[in-house]
Parts: sequence; structure tokens; C-alpha cells
Amino acid sequence: MNEDFFQFLFEYKLLENTEFEIISAGQRNLDAGPDFFNSKIKIGDTIWAGNVEIHVKSSHWNGHGHHKNKAYQNLILHLVFEHDTEVYQADGAMVPTYPMQFPDSVYQAYEKLIHSNDWIHCASEIGTIDPFKIESFIESISIKRLQRKSEYFEQLLNYNETHWDEALYQGLAKGFGGNINAIPFELLAKSLPLKILQKHQTEIFELEALLFGQAGWLEISNQDEYTTKLTTEYEYLKQKYNLKPIRSELWKFSKTRPDHFPTVRLALFAQVFHRFQNLVPHVLQCQTIEAFHQLFDFTASNYWDTHFRLGTHSVKRAKKMSKSFINHLFINTFAPFLSIYASQTHTEDLLLRGLEILEHIPPEVNQITKNWNNLGLKIPNALFSQGLIELKNEHCKKHMCLNCRIGHHLLSLNWKK
Repeated sequence: MNEDFFQFLFEYKLLENTEFEIISAGQRNLDAGPDFFNSKIKIGDTIWAGNVEIHVKSSHWNGHGHHKNKAYQNLILHLVFEHDTEVYQADGAMVPTYPMQFPDSVYQAYEKLIHSNDWIHCASEIGTIDPFKIESFIESISIKRLQRKSEYFEQLLNYNETHWDEALYQGLAKGFGGNINAIPFELLAKSLPLKILQKHQTEIFELEALLFGQAGWLEISNQDEYTTKLTTEYEYLKQKYNLKPIRSELWKFSKTRPDHFPTVRLALFAQVFHRFQNLVPHVLQCQTIEAFHQLFDFTASNYWDTHFRLGTHSVKRAKKMSKSFINHLFINTFAPFLSIYASQTHTEDLLLRGLEILEHIPPEVNQITKNWNNLGLKIPNALFSQGLIELKNEHCKKHMCLNCRIGHHLLSLNWKK
């Protein structure tokens, strides 16, 4: 038995007490003080409004020091699983304490849920839930995920003193890095201000010299004619702008397909700032995912037609921005950017546009989405797959079944039994 379970029963009115009626559970308190604020309880013919505290045993009241704490003085209800002693408030008044009553089936279902060793705790039961209820929950949690990811751009805006172009530049760099090289890409962008790249926008060679030099690769790469020229150019620009490259050992090539090598991604990243002096207006103008595909429909410079790494020749093949990679950038960079931009500029239509575009992007294919598929869930688009990823990482992995609408529903079914 634990207080989280009892708080859940109170909040969702899954109690059978005849001594009182929960009209409203009020607001759950996640900080110090009583467990619930502004609750409404009917005891007899009287309706009481105030705070509620919940314990496994009533004696925990004293054990937690509440009898000395004036924050608990305006309590209207003290709910306990075991009423083992009378307790009193700081002013000496007896605390109105009632034992909780609930069906054994609810606790049995809870125990079964949290002790399951399945991929998610409710794996064996999720198929019994109306798909419409699951879809509604996943859609809401996908929006929460988007808002949570947009907090990263809020941090970048603070870091860059509300310079939108600089924030997008650094956020886009992280997106280009993907899961494996997000950190070195972000460090690279923060070490090389956008205004420097903008001064060299017209010359892709100079942009590549700046980016590959700052990445630390020109110091360790095999030297061919092009790399030697890049090194000479970078040494000049390094002195001119007083630049300091990041550590080359931060970059990872292992477990990465050649087309996704950080060298190839950086060559494509250089093209973005060769083509756009200011990227933000172009992103804001795109109405569909097809417009983003068109916006980033370009290839890396000619050198990369025959290279995956600096100084190492390979089979000839142009390196371009694929539609799947652009989809990845929209999901992880442009959609969160539109969300924070909409929030701070009060342009709600941009948030709605971002959500609509996510609905027109195919769902992500990874181990998490594959496992959800194996449980019988249909994943129609990227908005839905983002919600499922959020559910797994932020709820299921953390065993937060009591804070999940699916968990609520399963336990409520057992209460009805």
C-alpha cells in the first residue's frame, strides 16, 4: 500500500465511503503542504471546502510533523487506510479522520499492473480498451510532447537574447546531429555564431572551411587537395574571428550508415546557410510538408559526390537532403520551433499548422513504434508516433500508471466490477 495509490483513488472518486461524498477532489498539490487544495466534501448534510491530506496510517500525521505545521490547520478531511490513532492539528483541534473503503478488485488490478514484466505494464490488457479512447489520449499526449520539446527552443532564445535566427540555427544543428551526434552539432553551432556564416553565405567553400574547421576535423583528416585548401582557409578565418574548434573526438561514426555520417550531414548543413541568409521567414511561410521538402531539396557540394569522409575517396553518389531526413527535421526541430514561436508571438495558427503537418508525415519507425504495433495499435502518422514515444518514455518507463489515462481506465473498470 502506498499514498500515490490512495491519492489516485481520491482524485478519481474511486472510494466507497458512506460517511462522506467527494463532490470535487480539488487541485492535487505536488509541493509541500496538504495533498489536495480546494476540495469539496459533503459530510452528512454539510458541504465543506478546503484541504485534504491522505496517509496510509493516521499515525503518520505525527510522524510527518503535521501536528506542528500550521499549513495543515485548515484541513477538512484526513483520509487513511488504517485509522490507528486520533491526531490533532497545531491548535489542538482533532483532525477529522476517516478510513478509506474501496473494492479489493481495484487494488488487485493495481498490483497486477505495476508488477507486470511486460514491455509496458498494461500490455496484456490494452487490447480491451476502446481504440477511440486510446487515440484521444495519444493525441493529447503528443501535444504535450511537442510543448515539452519546444522548451528547448525557449532555452535557446534566452541564451541568444531572443534572436530567433540564432536560436533556429543552433536548434537545427542539433536536429542535423540526430540521436548520435546532437551534442557535438549543437556545440559546433554555439562555437560559431550565425553572423559569421552570414558574412560568407555566397561562398560554399568558405562555409565548409568554417564548419569543418570548427568541428575539429581538419586537424585529423587525411589530406587531399580539397582538404588542404580548406585547412588553409580555415586557419585564416580562425585568426580573423578568434575561433576555437570543438574536440574532434566528440563525433561518432560507429553504428551510423555512411549517408548519415556527421561529415555528410555537416556538408548538407553548410548548404542550408549557403542558400538562406535568414531561415526563419522561409520556415514560417511553409504551409505543408511538401513545401518543406521543396525548401530543402538540394545536394551537398561536388566534393561530397565522391566522399563520405574528408580526404577519403568513395564511389560516386550525390549526397542530398532526403524526404525522410526532412521529415525527421520537421518532427524534431521545425514543429517545436513553430510551437514556441506561436506561443511567444501569439500566432496560434502556426501551432495548428505544425500539428496538421505532423498528421501528414508518415509515422516514425523505431523499436518503440514497432513494439506498439506488436500490441495491435495502428499508427497513422508522425503526430501519433510522437505521442506513443512520449507515453513509453515519460509514463511507462517511469511506472507512472496512476498518471496515465489508460491506467485510469483499467483501474476504473475493476472498480465497476
